[in-house]
This record gives sequence, C-alpha cells and structure tokens, in this order.
Amino acid sequence: MVQFASMAGTFVLSLDTELGWGTVDKYNPSKYLRHLEGTRDAISRLLGLFATYEIPVTWAMVGHLFLNECDHTHGMDSHPDVETGRKLSNGLPWHSADPGTNRITDPFWYGDDILKMILEAKPRHEIGCHTFSHLPFDHPDVDATTVASQLSKCHQVASVANVKLRSFVFPRNRIRHEDLLGENGFISYRGIQENWYAKLPLHLRRAVSLGDRILCLTPTVYPRNKLHIRNGAVNIPASMYLMPPDGVRKFLPGSFRVRQAEKGLVKAVNSDAIFHLWFHPWNAGGTPIIEDWLERILEKVSNFRTNNALRTMTMEQVADERLEGAF
Repeated sequence: MVQFASMAGTFVLSLDTELGWGTVDKYNPSKYLRHLEGTRDAISRLLGLFATYEIPVTWAMVGHLFLNECDHTHGMDSHPDVETGRKLSNGLPWHSADPGTNRITDPFWYGDDILKMILEAKPRHEIGCHTFSHLPFDHPDVDATTVASQLSKCHQVASVANVKLRSFVFPRNRIRHEDLLGENGFISYRGIQENWYAKLPLHLRRAVSLGDRILCLTPTVYPRNKLHIRNGAVNIPASMYLMPPDGVRKFLPGSFRVRQAEKGLVKAVNSDAIFHLWFHPWNAGGTPIIEDWLERILEKVSNFRTNNALRTMTMEQVADERLEGAF
C-alpha cells in the first residue's frame, strides 16, 4: 500500500495541438491521414474524459489553428507578416504549405472550431502556444527577430479570440531562444525531460528511451520549489511522453505505459514534486487505444487527489505559484 507524504504532488498534462502543421517540414500530411481525420473526434472525447475526472489541461496550439480562413493574395507565402527565417526542404516558403483556403475546404490547417470546443469545456483549460506555424526554433536561420515575429502573431490571433497566451511548448521539443519567452509575454515553457540520455544523438536517444519504457523505469519528477526561472519564464520540464503504439512501439503493451506513469505519480506524491505528462491529440486520433491508457492514468490521479495527496494544475497555474514564491 502506498504511503503518502504529508505534502502533495502535482500532476500537469500538456497537449501539443497542431493538426497538419505538425508535419509541414518533414512529411507528407497524407501519410498521416487517419490520424488527422480522427483528431477532432479524439479532442471531443478527450474533453469528455477531462470533464469526468475534472482535469485542467494545457492545450499548446499552433497559432494558425486559431484561424477559420486565410488566402494567398501575397503569393506562395500566405503570411508574409510572419517571419520564419527558413524554408521548407523543397526550397519553398515555410507557409507555402498553407492552402490559403478555409476550415471547410482544408480542415487540417485551420482549427477555430477546436479552439471553441476547448474554451467551452469544463473544467477551465489553458490555451498555450506552439508557435504560429510549428516552426522549430533550433534552426540556425531562426533568430531573435524570427522568434519575436512568430510569438507576436500568436498573441495577435489569440487576442481576437479573447485568449491570453502565457505558456509555451517548443515544436518537436527543440529548446532554443527560451531566454526570449519572458519578454514576449510568456511565464512558462515545457523543457525537455531531464534524464541521463536526454542529450544523446536522436537515434541513440530513441533506442534508449524504448528500453526505458520496457523496463518501466520511474519517470523524472521535479520539486516544485526548484523549478528553474529563465528571464521570467518558468521551466516545467516533461516527465513522460504517452507514446503511441506505432512502429516498434506497437509491441510494447499499453499496461507498461500506464505502470510507468503510475510510478511517476507515486514519486511526485511522495516528494512534493511535479509529474508532467504530454502527448499529441492526433496520436489519439489515429490510435484511440491511447485514451484507454490515459483514463487508467487519470483514475490514479483522481484517487490521489481524493486523498489530498495530489493536485491537478495547468502549466500557467504552476508558473504563477513559482513566480509568486508560493512554494
């Protein structure tokens, strides 16, 4: 039987919400047609799950998804006012992938209906930022001016929807220019998971990560009073990615993922720390079994919370407490 510490842990869940923009620079979105077509229904089901268990979530949305439509009146670059610093691998402007139409015609590129669903849901969720067009900030041609342009446009489209963006998630978790977030209106960001293999080359990191999951090693949790603050923005690092069952990972039983998350929750409860889970809604769009795993995790969260051993918070709420010195 779990022995609870006198202090309480914290559970944070962030969702990278990107639709077609998530693969704009590397893949043909049609390759993920099943995932993209299922994303809206998955989001609706997820919101129902969060309502049942009263879990507030940080939805990190690509800024372009705030739109219902746009056009190509300026040529191939549908948003010349937004700097990207780099082009696609085919040499075309980054925004050339934008069809310049509307949500009805091309629903993978616009998501004002998704934003509306989230804003109307209970409990109150946080809308975070995932850049305007899923632009990885680690490219050498992405400089401070580019970052400021992307973030400014996100604030602009958010203000139209009466949304205040305060939390940021880096596309592909490629952390760069985090020192610029505070001066651009953000108080928190999701840093990379802090473990011994985090800085290995990507191919090695993926292999070791799979071994980590097979062994169900306890995820990293983060003491609330030691969260690092960089130029006014609190780093709330990831603890665990709820991996979809694709590729070789489909051979890993879902129970392993659930067990690993439960170990992270127990550690957070017993050390006054944060367990930060994340995934993409489109993961559930293509493989709904993820929702079953998530529900088992949320049941554990709910049980801990009932015993006053765990709090559920958004990234914004955690950052507010840290900046106010509440812990």
